[in-house]
Amino acid sequence: MKSLLLLLTMLTGVLVALLVATVVLLRLLLGRLEVRPVWQLELVDLRTGQRRQRRFRDTLDMGRATTAEEPTGWMFLGGNPTISRWQCRLSAERDAVWVINASRVNVSRHNGYLLSTPQQLRVGDILKFGDTDYCVAQLYRVA
Repeated sequence: MKSLLLLLTMLTGVLVALLVATVVLLRLLLGRLEVRPVWQLELVDLRTGQRRQRRFRDTLDMGRATTAEEPTGWMFLGGNPTISRWQCRLSAERDAVWVINASRVNVSRHNGYLLSTPQQLRVGDILKFGDTDYCVAQLYRVA
């Protein structure tokens, strides 16, 4: 009887140690996981007043429409031939969104300057793709 009680006590100690180790490991792993935020973007075509909205995570590619459907992570800017099929990319990193030129032919402009290096995007910024100017009307983290 004493040996059975001793065995049960030892097994209980081992189980408690395993539980504690599991909790510690889970806390370490969950603490390192980053939550990828969702961003809301709204662009206004300054010539027509047309508004384009899109939610995205990580990246959002933008360019001239080639199909009626928008795949995830893509925003069509219409069929304007002066806009490249793949004009630029938005890249969300932590608490900021960066705009990066993707076109070799129709270089994007950010607030009037050629987009040769990634630039942080903010509400009120003007993006020029081809002969079209867009104003960033909204840009914020949704979740």
